[in-house]
Order: sequence, then structure tokens, then C-alpha cells
Amino acid sequence: MSTLGAQVLAGTGASFGLAMTSPAVSIASGDSAIVALEITAAPGYSQPIYLTAGGLPAGVSVDFPSPIVGGQTVSLTINTSLSSSVKAFPFTLYASSSAENHSATLSLTVTPPVTSHWVGAWGASASSPSNGGDKYYLTNVTVRQIAHLSIGTSANLRLRLSNALGSAPVSFASVHVAQWAGSGSSVTNAIVPKTDHTVTFDGAESVTIQPGSEVFSDPVVFPLPADSDLAVSFYIPRTSNIPATMHTFGNQTSYFALGNFAASITLPNALKDTVRPYLTGVDVDSTAASSLVVLGDSITDGTRSSANQNLRWTDDLARRLTSTFGDRVGVVNAGIAGNCVIGACLGPSMTDRFQRDVLSISGVKYLIILAGINDLVNTPGITAAMLAKAYNNLISQAHAQGILVYGATLTPFGGSKFFTQAREQLRQQVNTFIRAGGAFDAVIDFDKVIANPVNLAYIQPQFNADNVHPNDAGYQAMANAIDVTLLTRIPSLAGR
Repeated sequence: MSTLGAQVLAGTGASFGLAMTSPAVSIASGDSAIVALEITAAPGYSQPIYLTAGGLPAGVSVDFPSPIVGGQTVSLTINTSLSSSVKAFPFTLYASSSAENHSATLSLTVTPPVTSHWVGAWGASASSPSNGGDKYYLTNVTVRQIAHLSIGTSANLRLRLSNALGSAPVSFASVHVAQWAGSGSSVTNAIVPKTDHTVTFDGAESVTIQPGSEVFSDPVVFPLPADSDLAVSFYIPRTSNIPATMHTFGNQTSYFALGNFAASITLPNALKDTVRPYLTGVDVDSTAASSLVVLGDSITDGTRSSANQNLRWTDDLARRLTSTFGDRVGVVNAGIAGNCVIGACLGPSMTDRFQRDVLSISGVKYLIILAGINDLVNTPGITAAMLAKAYNNLISQAHAQGILVYGATLTPFGGSKFFTQAREQLRQQVNTFIRAGGAFDAVIDFDKVIANPVNLAYIQPQFNADNVHPNDAGYQAMANAIDVTLLTRIPSLAGR
């Protein structure tokens, strides 16, 4: 809905006259515009003035106030329900009293409906209800989290809040977004002053999410460049004594303060943690972009990368993509530390969460799967054939939605407490399927990048954090090894 300024359209008569907004009004079909109309009057003139309109096209209506007297400013609401291409209509506003009549012509242009093209720019998959006793029974608490956007927008963004793993409703009384005042070298709970925006849900500043459900916010007009840090703050007045749906390992400091400080520049006496309650995604409005989802476990989640630095391999890849192509491919990290493809590990299995964490991501056109090590370690009786079958199932679902799927080989974990020769043989068998099975649209050979050429079961020393996870240099090497042109292919033309 737009509100317009003021300009005299009709000269003042002996008793009264009209002054209104610009004589040209443009409205998107299905939207409304408010026109401020001033009734001027000679001193002492008190006759009631009636407003009507003539020449209105079908699908356009005007809401008029009750009879008024001179010297008032009233609001006319013009409503449209047209769905055709751009059309211009002149129509006449009439003001009448017992003494005289006046009129003014207003030009109305109706444009096609405004549509948004939402693209995932950041994500943190719901992994489990909090498991720290009563630590995260959030009541009368403001939570502030930092989301590092992979691509920017010149228009709008929106939030995705989730109660997917909850057992009772959860209510948010106030939700805000702002630019984060911190950085990797200056970690703070402060936001940049005067950047705070209120977030609404169907026009309301509060929202209740039922168990097993998620909600998207209304669009927030908030242009931001790629690589920006968005502070998302929300106030939860009370819960039903249930743990929060959260991403357990965020590798980014989150803040918790008693009371409602969602719009405050800083949070007083805030506690710190790296969990991410309820916030699972940020979308941006970008007509030229699409999104890449990366499905995986702790290596994708960024375990052992430097905290608050955004040095996961997915972050490194996002920077490569924006450097090469601009804001064309948003990267959504759907990694969960400890997660399995088919087994009952930490969080819902990738098979179980595939619809929510991959297929439902806004604008998704590309998928990288780097997963299976936790299955090899934690699932009794696991075989390479079982994982291959699970991969094929995920690929089929993605292809049915027009998504290209790239398979990443499993990296070494020799020297860790999880390593056995039998598991190493399974890893090699799985990698053989990924490389040669023909199931994926392309292969990203992280194993070749990370493995020690002297002993292929081990990570190269310069890339090794803990014999399972790469360090920052290793994650960067993984991102550098990806052919970024894979993320410009047109899914509908890909060979199946």
C-alpha cells in the first residue's frame, strides 16, 4: 500500500475547493493506494460536502469517508483487483454540497501484481531440541543471532522460523532484523544504530508457530550486499516448558538476555552460546539468482573452522561465487554435525529431513551432497550398497524438482578414534560409487584434495584439524577445488 503526497488539482471556488495528491497514481494489481484529499473552504462555510467518483473501471473501487466539512484532510483508499497487463484509466472525483460542485480528474495506472523471487541466502538446519537440561527452556528471553548472507539483495529479505522439532506451540512477541555491529575480529551483541527493522507475519508483529511447523515472515525492505552479517533478534515471552528447536552447532556466537530487548542496540547482561534456536533460514528477493543447498554433516557444518569467522568451506565457496558471478547463487548450508544419511544419529536423518532442508529451500536449483562418514561409523551392518541406494533416492527426488545434484567424495579420517580398516574399505567403496556410478550430475572429489598422497587414509598435515575435520586451510582448499561453472548449468538441459 502506498501513501501519496499533496498537489492542488482544482482551483478554490467561492465556497470550497479540492487539493489532493499527485494527479497520477500507480498501483500494482491487487494492492491499494491511499490518496490524501484536502477540502479547502471559505471562512464560515459549514455545509456538508459529499465525495463520489465517476468513470471507475471494473475492478477498481474507492473507499470514501462520510460527509465532511471544509478545512479537513481525508483519506481515499483506491483498491484494485485487475490481473491484466498495464492499463491507465482516468476517472473523476466529485465534491458536492448544497451550494456548489467541484471535480478533479485523477489518472490511475494499474500494473501487474508485484511478485517476489525468493532465494535462500543463509540456512541452519534444525538438528534437535536442545539437550542441555533446562538451559534452553526459553521464557522471557531475547535471542540475538548472526546470519552471514551468501548473496545480497537490492530489495527485500524474509526470515524462516521453525518449530519443526517442537512438541508444543512457541510464540514470538517481537522480531527484528538489523545490521550486526561486529565482525570476526570484534564479536559483540550490538547492532548498527538506525538499521533496526521490525519484522511482521501476515501484518502482525507477533506470531505463534505450531509444533512441527515453520513460518516465513513478511518481506522486510532491507537492501544488503553479499557477505553481510544480519542480526536477527526475537523475544519469547513464555514457552510451554519445552526445549527449543535449534541448530545445535552454530560456530557463531548467539546471545540470550532476560526481557524484551529485540529492538535494542545492545543486549544487557547477555549470555553467550553457539546454538541457533528457531531461526533456520534467510531468503533474499533476487530475480536473477538461484540457490545451492549443501547437504552434509559436521564437515559441512564447519566443525573445527575458526569460530565467528565464516570459514566453513561453504562460506569460502559463496565468496568465490559472488566474486565470479555476483549475486547469482545463494549458498544454504544444510549440514548438521553428527548427522547420518540413513542412520539414527544426531538430528533427523538426511533422508527424513530432505523435503524440509533441501526441496523446500527457496529458489533451489543445485545440491551438493557430502555425507556418509557418520553412517560408516555409527550404523551397524552398513554397506556401500545401502548408502548408494540412499543417494539414488535423494537424487531422484531432487531431479523430479529440476535440481542438479553433485556428489562429493568422502574425506579421510585415518588416525581418529573412529578409524578401522573395515571402515576405510567401505569409504573407498562409497567413493568408487560416487565417482563412477553415474548417479550424480557431476562429482566433486574432496577426497583427492584432502587425502595425504603418502597414505590415502589420512588428511594431509597442512589441512588437518583433528584427523576427521579439515582446518581453515583445508576448508579453503575444498572450496577452491569446485568448478564454479557447475553452478551456472541449466537444470532443464542436464542429461539424466
